Amino acid sequence: MTVFWKAINDQFCLKIEQDFDALHPRRENDNLGTMICWHRRYHLGDEHRFAEPREFMESLADGFEIKRIEERSDKDLFEQVARHAIILPIYAYEHGAITIRTAPFSCPWDSGQVGWIYISKKKAREEFGKLTQSRVSYIENLLKAEVQEYDDYLQGNVFGFTLYSVEAELREYLSEAGTDVYDLSFDEWSPFLKKMDSCWGFIGNNHHTNGISECLPEEARSLLSDLREGCIIEDRKLQYA
Repeated sequence: MTVFWKAINDQFCLKIEQDFDALHPRRENDNLGTMICWHRRYHLGDEHRFAEPREFMESLADGFEIKRIEERSDKDLFEQVARHAIILPIYAYEHGAITIRTAPFSCPWDSGQVGWIYISKKKAREEFGKLTQSRVSYIENLLKAEVQEYDDYLQGNVFGFTLYSVEAELREYLSEAGTDVYDLSFDEWSPFLKKMDSCWGFIGNNHHTNGISECLPEEARSLLSDLREGCIIEDRKLQYA
């Protein structure tokens, strides 16, 4: 089943669909943070060579020139690393699909920590200057936003749009048929539409903020507030409008 969203007015028709060929945000984007994860079924986060979390922490500690690495407990080692990096935990929840975030989930059986996202404080200073508390909070929010973006990708919240111009004959057709435009399916609209533009790869299910709005003509942006769900089953005719 393929679900899409549609809206139409006298000038424009907007169709929004899920992007099944979206670029991987951890491989294709220039990310601020490094995301290191482990999972028995999924390859999450950035590519890495660490067999388990302790090995990763020891590698970071070595790079930060922390002493007596092997003698330290996992907790102590993390605390030492956190002095040299802005680092946030990543938790995953699985129940059919998988979702991730930087805060624990309430379910102890289907969730748990799977890794971290971090940036060294040295790199952060190079990017942002002196690390005041407000600046550290700002950087933490940027790292959280990267996790949210990746979560949207994992859940399939990536979309594309096609914008059409609407021919005047549609109004005549509606008048003669004595029906409302939304009583018709998208297939019934199609003879009166002319493709103007399309673009793909918008991450996030809020179409007002995921970038789609900025790509539309100002006169067409109001359509985002009037989207109706449509559904195609097995690539046959529209089942509901």
